[in-house]
Amino acid sequence: MSQPVVTSSALLLDRISAVRSRFVAVATASGVSRLAITLVLLLSAGMVVDWLVELPKALRGLLLLGYVALTARLLWTGVLKPLLHQPDDDTVALMVERGMPDFRSRLIVSLQLSRAAALQPGQSPALVQELLQQTETMVRPRQLGDVVSAERLANVAAFAVLLLVSGGMVLWHFSAASVPLLKRVVLLDVPVPRQTQVTLVQPNLVIVRGEDALILARVTGRQPDSGNLLITYEQASDAVQRDLRKTPGDANASHAEYGYLEANVHQSFKYTVRINDGRARGSVTVVPRPTVEAVACRVVYPDYTGEAPEMRDLRNAQLGSVLAGSRLVLDINATKPIAEAQLRLHLLDGNTTSVPVKTIAGQRLRVEFNATLVEPMVASFSIFLKDTDGKTSRDETRYAMQVHADAPPVLTIVSPVDEDQVTRHARPTIGYTAEDLYGISELTLHYRIENLVGEPREVAGQMKLDPRKVQFDWDFEAQLADLKRAILSVASINPVENPRTTIAYWLEAKDNNIVTGPGVGRSNERHFEIVSVEEKLAALRRDAEKAIEGVDKSRLTQEELRRLLELYLKQKTEQKP
Repeated sequence: MSQPVVTSSALLLDRISAVRSRFVAVATASGVSRLAITLVLLLSAGMVVDWLVELPKALRGLLLLGYVALTARLLWTGVLKPLLHQPDDDTVALMVERGMPDFRSRLIVSLQLSRAAALQPGQSPALVQELLQQTETMVRPRQLGDVVSAERLANVAAFAVLLLVSGGMVLWHFSAASVPLLKRVVLLDVPVPRQTQVTLVQPNLVIVRGEDALILARVTGRQPDSGNLLITYEQASDAVQRDLRKTPGDANASHAEYGYLEANVHQSFKYTVRINDGRARGSVTVVPRPTVEAVACRVVYPDYTGEAPEMRDLRNAQLGSVLAGSRLVLDINATKPIAEAQLRLHLLDGNTTSVPVKTIAGQRLRVEFNATLVEPMVASFSIFLKDTDGKTSRDETRYAMQVHADAPPVLTIVSPVDEDQVTRHARPTIGYTAEDLYGISELTLHYRIENLVGEPREVAGQMKLDPRKVQFDWDFEAQLADLKRAILSVASINPVENPRTTIAYWLEAKDNNIVTGPGVGRSNERHFEIVSVEEKLAALRRDAEKAIEGVDKSRLTQEELRRLLELYLKQKTEQKP
């Protein structure tokens, strides 16, 4: 059996579509009217409140967010939702039947049964077609759109138009006050329109604890002789009133200044300036000065010393003595975040030099500088701090220090005795000591030939020795072979049997100081007297005789006599060709 078919009514569909269009138009127009009314009333109320109490920017921002949120909701529910979610044919038909009960469900039933596949097999299409004809007959003479009432829309729209027109007229007539207030609604930084305009010179003042707070306001417009200042401290609930006096100034100036000095402030406070109808709010924040909480010092010695870095304790503000050329590394902990810091070197002559300090992270700082010899020497250093609020430290601790130079080598000739007599063929042994904390790099024996007969100048020379780089005391012996040849050379120039020539000699050394040196040390100066072999033998003989004669008195040992005899025999041997 085939599916029964009924042709839908174009008339009914057109009338239903017209009702739907009217319904959507009335709903959206009502939504727009309600949105306009709400915005005008809220903006007006907000502007009036702002004019009365001068709302802070944060609160005005919250109000603006509320305006936006309410506008979005009203726009969705009153305008966009009716447009996007329009009622279907059945809903519109039910709406019509509720407004016109005499249809008795004929309209919705006619729409439903005339749809494709609405009838089941066995049902009569002729009956349905008869129902459609009756329904069309009832619909033709009627205005179905009357079921959508526009009376409420007319009232709401009229009220909206009235508010918009009156609001526009007020905005235009009082534009000097309303335009700035409207700008403040959208968070523009404009003052509240008043007869007296008050602007704070420093609305958010930051001072150090114990300093004076100067509250200064610039006033334009009406300028009375005085105003009020209401101060509310952090630890007090009640406001304290102060008189704000007009400061003397140019009578022709466009503004006047009103000021008050709050002395010796130890806690933060907020305040309100009231001059005529003008208002201004500000705050004074009290902060401590930045100070050094702890300092760790590491002394890095010059490389040539071979010394390991050394940590110094600065709790007693004494760094102590530092070797010139050393590098000082200071790790500093401050009591608050630091924006800028300097290490200041204070010299004995009163001059001060600065070394920049590196900020590692907030309250942690580091500075490295070299301790070098200057004139006068560094006497102390201090650490200057400037925090993120722009506040500086005061009366900084001075850490005493003394920079000492690396001492030059100390040389001493210990043997032979000064003015010892030697022959031309002698090979005397020089005994000496050399001391330096960090080693010697160069050692030289110097000599000078004096009392040359027939020679107006002095002959001088030198010979380098192996310094044997060791840490502390050391000594060694050296043979004066070059000195001997020099003497023979002088004798060959002016041969004299007994020239009585004197040789002066001394030692010079350089240390390993490559930073501020090298340091040069010089030993004491000693002399050799060159005598003939006969004179030397005679002197040794006399010494031996005196030693023998004074055996009982001086209790000389046999070893001492043997030494003198050996020296005598040695000189005898050297005399032989």
